[in-house]
Amino acid sequence: MTEIIKGIIPLISNLLLAVGHFFLQKKIDKTNWKVPQREENTN
Repeated sequence: MTEIIKGIIPLISNLLLAVGHFFLQKKIDKTNWKVPQREENTN
């Protein structure tokens, strides 16, 4: 059982990292889209 758990924990942590990175990337994409629009509006 301990060997299985030791194998699963890295998989879960990698999944969480991948999901967190994906959501961060989405947020960054949204902010990157908003910033140029604001600059265009001020100009």
